[in-house]
Amino acid sequence: MPYKLKYVGNIYYPKYFVIPTYYENVKVIDGIAIVEKEVTKDRLLKEGFVLIEDKKEVIDLEKVIEEEKLEGKDSSFKKGSKKTK
Repeated sequence: MPYKLKYVGNIYYPKYFVIPTYYENVKVIDGIAIVEKEVTKDRLLKEGFVLIEDKKEVIDLEKVIEEEKLEGKDSSFKKGSKKTK
């Protein structure tokens, strides 16, 4: 699982730089680094990076179905007919 980190150690940083680590060479572009290994992530966290987490919305399907029933919508899927030649 790749980790996405942002450099916040200093407000001035080069547009592109490379950090050599034991497992991989980390390319930092515009303050953003993407690493594969957790060991590398931990090292970058100590050097002034912060972890960027993509927040995903969790949808409760049972709640959505109940709301659709209250609104009068049908939540079941209907199979369409196929045209044959």
